[in-house]
Amino acid sequence: MGSGHVGAIGIPAGDRGHQLRALMALAARATSLGDGGGASVIATTDPSGARMSFTLDARGSIECVTPSFAGATEVDAVVGSFAPNDCPYETPLLVEVLDASSEEAHPLALQVEDLAISRDSYRPGERVRLHVTAIAETCDVFPDEAAYRASGTPMAVQSLIPSGLFAPGAGSATDPWVVAPRALISGTVRSAERLVNQTVGGAFVHLVVDSYANAYDVVVDGADMDDLPAVGSILSGQFWLACRRVAR
Repeated sequence: MGSGHVGAIGIPAGDRGHQLRALMALAARATSLGDGGGASVIATTDPSGARMSFTLDARGSIECVTPSFAGATEVDAVVGSFAPNDCPYETPLLVEVLDASSEEAHPLALQVEDLAISRDSYRPGERVRLHVTAIAETCDVFPDEAAYRASGTPMAVQSLIPSGLFAPGAGSATDPWVVAPRALISGTVRSAERLVNQTVGGAFVHLVVDSYANAYDVVVDGADMDDLPAVGSILSGQFWLACRRVAR
C-alpha cells in the first residue's frame, strides 16, 4: 500500500509528520483481530466508516497498514492462490470474481486486510464472500455516457480490467512480474457522500459504484473531489483493492 492511499479515508497524505501522528492516533484506538506466526493484526473503524488495519511484528512494531471502508457491498469469489511479494503481509490474493448468477466474471488481485493471521483460511477452490474497498489512485467523473464516450475510452460504462495482473515484459528476467491489487474500474454512481474521519479530522468521499458484475464501495481523498458526483453519473479510474472476508 502506498502512503497516498490513506488520504482516501481522511488521513492527510502530504505532511509525513501529520500522517504518522494520525496513524498513531488510530493505532491507539485499535483492537486485536488475532495473532499467529510471529505477527498480530489490530484494526479500528471510525464512526465515519473509515477503517484501518495494522500488522504488527513480534515486538509490536507496525509492519504495514491497510486502509479500507466499512461498507455494505459484497462480492462472491473463488479462491485461487497467493502471488509472490517481497512483504509476506502484503501478498495479493488471486480470485475469480463471480456475478449474480454465480458464473465466473473475471480474475482479480486483492490485498487482504488481516493476511498475517488469515492466510491459511483461504483454500484454493473455495467460494468466499468478501467486502472489497476500491481506493482511488486516479479517477474522473462524467455526467453521462455521452461525456464518457467523448473522453475517447473504448470501455463499457460498467467495466473492470484487473490491471494489477498485467505488466509489460511480465515474467522476464529483466522485468519480473509483480502482481498488484489494482484494477481499472468504471461504473455508474449509486450513491455519494462526503464524510469526515472523526478520529483525525480529514475529509473523504465514499461512493457506491455499480460496475461490471458487482457493486463496489469506493473511497476518494476529499482533496481530489471538490463536488460530489450525481447519482447516475459515471466514475472511472484506477483503484487499489483491499478486502476482508465476511460471513456468507
